[in-house]
Amino acid sequence: MTVRPRAALEPPVTLSIGNPSGLTAALACRTIQARRKRIPLNLDYSHLRKSIARLAANLALARDAEAEGGPLFAALRDGTIQSFEFAYTMSIRALDRTVADRVGAQELETAAFRDRLRMAWEAGLLPSVDIWLDFRHLRNETSHTYDEAKATKVYAAIPSFLDAAREVLETLESKRAH
Repeated sequence: MTVRPRAALEPPVTLSIGNPSGLTAALACRTIQARRKRIPLNLDYSHLRKSIARLAANLALARDAEAEGGPLFAALRDGTIQSFEFAYTMSIRALDRTVADRVGAQELETAAFRDRLRMAWEAGLLPSVDIWLDFRHLRNETSHTYDEAKATKVYAAIPSFLDAAREVLETLESKRAH
């Protein structure tokens, strides 16, 4: 008679990146429990993938309207900026959850934002901390005030963010497979 360890009988824990509450004490408890029981922590990046796809679609529509010079461009640009804000938030949450799985949620929760990005970079999840700090600055500019010049600046940076977000998603998914 072979006896399998209890952990081998339990299903993997799956966490959704789209949880609006962000990194929580419940996540910390589940991460600790998963480590103690050696349960694989499967992170779901579907919300990040969808937000990136939506951003790409909105950017394409806005570029078409911009090329046509039609009156819809301003509205489509503003919608694209909102999609950028959401995709940025999903990217940071995905990074946080993945880093929390590796270093521990409690350590991550007490870290400053720059340190959280550094941890993600050290884990091989980000190619650069500075560019993500720049994206954060752009996101904060659009979230707190509306100004035409700021909107134009953020809109111009969205293609760079889109490339960086796709790279992060690809990295996260490839690291999850290992």
